[in-house]
Amino acid sequence: MTLPVAPYSVLLVDDEQLILDLYSAALRLRGFTVHQASDAATARAISNRARPDITCIDGRMINQSGADLARHLIDNGARVVIFTNDQALYDHPPAGSAGRLIKVNTRPADLGDRLLEILSGVRS
Repeated sequence: MTLPVAPYSVLLVDDEQLILDLYSAALRLRGFTVHQASDAATARAISNRARPDITCIDGRMINQSGADLARHLIDNGARVVIFTNDQALYDHPPAGSAGRLIKVNTRPADLGDRLLEILSGVRS
């Protein structure tokens, strides 16, 4: 089976390097250009410089919550999805991210498909 190639760029933000590497590898295999950030400050800088098509954020990060970072990026025009197993965040998503939350147990192999579903409405 041939997987569809994704001509999109993604910024992955997680404070756990192993998670970043795992998801990055899966997305690169699908043709995504992948940028990584392990903290909010780096994520902001990469987002401003690279302007990725979509940003995937860990919902709870040590130095700043992923939800706060998501609000900042959304306010600056970014398309954001949040990885979370926090039901409160799922029930009350940051402005602009409703319908864009992905459960933390999303398999890396399935992430590319999920992002393509989200992005398909962005580009024609």
